[in-house]
Amino acid sequence: MKIQKSYKFRFYPNAQQAQQLVREFGCARWVWNRALIERGYAFKEWGVSLNAAHDIGSNITQYKKKEYPWLSEATAGVLTQKLMDQDKAFDNFFKGRASFPKFKKKSHAQSIRYQLDQRIVLNNYHAGELLKLPKLGELTVKWSPVPGGIPKMVTVSQSAASILSVLCARSSRN
Repeated sequence: MKIQKSYKFRFYPNAQQAQQLVREFGCARWVWNRALIERGYAFKEWGVSLNAAHDIGSNITQYKKKEYPWLSEATAGVLTQKLMDQDKAFDNFFKGRASFPKFKKKSHAQSIRYQLDQRIVLNNYHAGELLKLPKLGELTVKWSPVPGGIPKMVTVSQSAASILSVLCARSSRN
């Protein structure tokens, strides 16, 4: 049986990492807003409900290649995760658990998620010492407490401080 536990840490990005985070946040916000526009248009024009991760994800790939090459500066997984977040937001809306998804603003708290590749995570993570993320590199993290298990997903959020949430999974014996 797998047990998942989440940990929150403060981290201190260097100048280059801070600049990359600004790019990641900006691209993720743009993808969210663009997907919201496309979903609204498809529904109004054709009465069709689009799946952001599947239907709009291919459009994002085309945007990267042609119209908006700056989208390639962000990690592809972060953009995909943002589309998956929007699918969850719409699911919650249609089930009456939340209001209609809103456009993301630059002035509000920012967050992005990295789905970690489990085939290489062991090379990029040493509990309480080292964590590397795509396009950010090695992070300076204030580890307290040291997480148990292997990270599956990392959420980076930024408002007044840079916060890192790490979701770890470990095996448990009954």
